[in-house]
Amino acid sequence: MKIKWFKRKLTLVMIPGARGTVRRLHLPYMVLYLSLALLTAGVASFVYIYATHAQSLVAYQLLKQEKEHATAIYGEQLSDKSKLIRELQNQVIGLSQQAGEVKQQVQEMKKLESDLKSISKAGQSLSQPVTYEQKIADKAEAEQHTSVAGRLMADPLEGKGGTLIPVSGKDIVTLSAKVGSEYEQLSKEMDSLEHRLTAVKQEALRKAKALRYTPNIWPTDSRRLTSLFGYREDPFTSTPTLHGGIDIGDKTGSPVYATADGTVIAAEEDRARGLNILLEHKKSMRTWYMHLNKMNVSQGDAVTKGQMIGELGNTGRSTGPHLHYEVWLNGERVDPRSYLEQNGKDEH
Repeated sequence: MKIKWFKRKLTLVMIPGARGTVRRLHLPYMVLYLSLALLTAGVASFVYIYATHAQSLVAYQLLKQEKEHATAIYGEQLSDKSKLIRELQNQVIGLSQQAGEVKQQVQEMKKLESDLKSISKAGQSLSQPVTYEQKIADKAEAEQHTSVAGRLMADPLEGKGGTLIPVSGKDIVTLSAKVGSEYEQLSKEMDSLEHRLTAVKQEALRKAKALRYTPNIWPTDSRRLTSLFGYREDPFTSTPTLHGGIDIGDKTGSPVYATADGTVIAAEEDRARGLNILLEHKKSMRTWYMHLNKMNVSQGDAVTKGQMIGELGNTGRSTGPHLHYEVWLNGERVDPRSYLEQNGKDEH
């Protein structure tokens, strides 16, 4: 039966016109079915290809959009990174300038250390205290040593200019390495300098403490010397004598100050010295204040440098109001002028 079915034919009659010859076309069913199958397959292929193309086109558009979006993001990131790189480069340049400023400050600190040591060795000598001229000179010098960093940190609104000379990445890398090396060296120098300055400070404090017990200030507000230390003609007998201190003239009742921290070991009166006070200080030193009009302290009292201990007067063996002032070192009289600051008025 199947073979007969395949052999069956379909007759197509074609009539071209009223007078034309009728033509008949005999087609097996098999050809018709194959044609329909081919047509269906062709349509299906077309639909498949079209759908695939459409999907590819959609995918392409999506990829294109993603690419454009990624390109935009990349461009923004690249712009941000370029800006960040410029900022970092400028920061490196700024650090380089700061390194130079810090380096100059370290040099100034070293100069200060040297000055402090010089003052500590020469100016702060117990036998030759710093004079007022030295103090004024040191102050003027300190004012001249203005920090370079302060001078460089000028008003940003001040004029700046110059030709535009771009720097390369290699230049910045080289500069960065140099700055890192300079900061490392500066860090070592500042650590060392800190220890040295600490030592200088401790020494200065030690000497400042020692100066509290050193009679290097004037015992009166007056600077009028009426008689010096050493040999002289006695004002009463006109015979050659040794004057064991200095005489400072002033009005009766003028204040008399302790010239160093110490303890009152005598506050008494006798015919020659009149009212007199004897102070004992450290390092085997003593100071003696004679011919006083009044005494404000008693034996055993502790006194501080610059404290008013009495009033200038004319008691005892004296020709007029004055203070006879003596300095003793290791049991011997010494010239008080070797300890006194020669100029200016001390604060008490």
